[in-house]
Amino acid sequence: SSLSSINDNINDNEENNNTHQEELEIVILLESPGGSVQEYGLASDQIQRLRSEPGITLTICVDRVAASGGYMMACRSSPDKLIAAPFAVLGSIGVLREALNVHDLLEKQGVQPLIFQAGKDKVPITTFGKITEDGMKRVQSDLDRVHDAFKSVVTDARPQIAPNTDIVCTGDVFMGHRALELGLCDAIMTSDEYFMDCMKRGDRVLKLHRYDRSKFGLKLSPLDLFLLRGLGGGGGGLQEGGFGGNGLGGILFGLLQRMVKGGNGILKQASLASSSSPLLKVGYTVAMMKLLNSFGGEKTSSSPSFFYGGNDIM
Repeated sequence: SSLSSINDNINDNEENNNTHQEELEIVILLESPGGSVQEYGLASDQIQRLRSEPGITLTICVDRVAASGGYMMACRSSPDKLIAAPFAVLGSIGVLREALNVHDLLEKQGVQPLIFQAGKDKVPITTFGKITEDGMKRVQSDLDRVHDAFKSVVTDARPQIAPNTDIVCTGDVFMGHRALELGLCDAIMTSDEYFMDCMKRGDRVLKLHRYDRSKFGLKLSPLDLFLLRGLGGGGGGLQEGGFGGNGLGGILFGLLQRMVKGGNGILKQASLASSSSPLLKVGYTVAMMKLLNSFGGEKTSSSPSFFYGGNDIM
């Protein structure tokens, strides 16, 4: 009977943990007029990968524009989670290729362009070569295939668009309320309104923002600060060499909290379970070297990187 009661307690604890498990919603503030097919296709697939993660709701807010490749990314939101502002522009589900040909102009000036190619389908239309009817057909065929793939991505992600493909997949764009009628989005409100609604419900809202190291002259990423906090900045840190909570590590950590905007609130939540881990010790050493180099070495700026390491984590 005692064994049975222990099993019951374990099951009850597991049920309570599952019940109180926090839901995670990621909100992307998306603004893009589109661009290269390959680049935006890859970006769209990355968003789809995030959407497919279990336990994650992916919301996408469009305050200004999500057109062409930008809409290919936006349509990958979780079901019923694509939100647009009233005057936001969505759509432009089409493909465009522009080419400049100066063959006839050069011939009029007595210049004969020479084009050498291997493979009959290699670049059907070039800048200097003569334009042929067959070349035009092959380019248009390529664009049609890309357009079909674009439409397939959109209708797979948002099946409610399927009845309106003849309207929305022509390359035209639609503003807020019209986009809602055609199934291009799920709700009309600005991102600020959405965040306010979340906070009114009691949700905890955290914003991921850019960390500009050049602004402070420090060659440290937030990951380095976590390591300094866990290994040299507080209780349970490395005591060897005077890097305990009251030692050099603690002093440096306190200094860094004041130098990096917003660092205090984030670093308070840093908790590294094992300060004896060799990997963490190596990370701590690298962080310290970066810190000393920042104060004593040449000040160099770098491009901003996103939180949690940026250029420091490959």
